[in-house]
Amino acid sequence: MTLDEIALQVTTEALNEIMLKWHADAPPVSLLESRVARFPFLENGASNNAFFLELTVSSTPKGAIPNTIVLKAGKNISGTAERELRFYKLLAERGQIPQIAQCYGTRWLEGADCGLLLLEKDIADEIVYQGPVEQHLEHYKTAARVLAELHAHWWDHPDIGTGIFKPHWTDELLSSAVGWAKTGLARFVGYGRVSSTERQSITEILSITQPLLVARAGRKQHLCVNHGDAALWNFVMDKLDPSIVKLIDFQMWCVNPPAWDIGYMIFLLWPTEFRARFGSEIIESYLNELEARGVPYGEAEFFEDLRICIVGLITLNMANYNLGLWPYEQVKERLSWILEAYHELDCSRFIRPRHGSGPV
Repeated sequence: MTLDEIALQVTTEALNEIMLKWHADAPPVSLLESRVARFPFLENGASNNAFFLELTVSSTPKGAIPNTIVLKAGKNISGTAERELRFYKLLAERGQIPQIAQCYGTRWLEGADCGLLLLEKDIADEIVYQGPVEQHLEHYKTAARVLAELHAHWWDHPDIGTGIFKPHWTDELLSSAVGWAKTGLARFVGYGRVSSTERQSITEILSITQPLLVARAGRKQHLCVNHGDAALWNFVMDKLDPSIVKLIDFQMWCVNPPAWDIGYMIFLLWPTEFRARFGSEIIESYLNELEARGVPYGEAEFFEDLRICIVGLITLNMANYNLGLWPYEQVKERLSWILEAYHELDCSRFIRPRHGSGPV
C-alpha cells in the first residue's frame, strides 16, 4: 500500500475513535471523498516533508468534528514529525491556542515512520502568497502579532526547561547541527559556490555557534515556544476576513529566545533590500503586541537575542542544505541575505576575543 492509502485507512479508524470520545453512542463515520489539499505552500498537495489531503466525511454529531478536515502526513525527518505530534497532544491536554489550527486527533504510523494529524479546515479561500512583496506587508504584520501571541502564551512558562520544553539549544543537538553545516559548507566550497570571504565568515560562525547558543539557552530567561518555521505560507489567512488566521505546520517547533521566529521570517527569508524598507515595521508590530500583552521584552534585548539567532540561522541554513531539506538555489540566496544581516548588525562581536577568552 502507498503511504496515502495507509493514511486514509488509519484515518477512518482514528475518526471513529475520536467520535466515540465525544459521543459514546456516536454512529460510525466514513470518508466520502479525499482530494489534494490546497495551501499556498503546497505543490500537488505536498511540501518537502509532508503531504496533505482534504477529507469529506459523513455527517457527524454537532460539536464533534467538521465534515471537512485536512489530513497531514508528515515525514519524520530528524524526528520532526514526532515533535509535531507531541506538540498537538500537548495542546489537547493544556487547551487550544486560538490562532493555532485545531487538531482533532493524531496517529503514528510505525512502518512508514510518519505522523498523521487531523486538522481543521475552516478557511474557504486562503490568500496565496508570492514574494515577499509590498502588497503583503499587512499580512506580515498580522503574522508578527500572531507570533507575539504564541510567544506570550509560553513566555517564561514554569514548564520551560522541563520535559519536552527543554531549550532546543543543547550541546548534543548543536554538535550535530554544526557538523551537518560544516559538511554543507564543504559541499558549497567543493562546487565553487562560495567566495573565500564568505567561506571564512561561515567557518568562524560555525566555530562559535555551539558555545554561543548553549550559553544563551543556559540563562533560562525570556525563553518561549517558537513556531520554528515562521514563513508567511504557514499562516493560513482568509481573503474576506483578516481576523481569521490559523498557524499550521509545527514540525520545527522549539524552545528558543523569542527573536528566533522573527529572525527566521524577515532576516533569513527576506531579501536585504526588502528587509531594509519594511523590516522595522514588522519588528515594531511584534514588540508592540508583546507589550500589549504585558510581556517585558525591550528593543535592546530583542536585538541582542536577534544577533545570537542570526548566528544560529546561518548554521541552520547550511545544515538544511546538507540534509537535503532546502535546495541549493534557495540556500545560496538565503545565505547572502543572512550574511548581510550578520555584518550589518555587527554579529562578529561574538567572535572578537575578550581578554583572550575566545568567543564573547
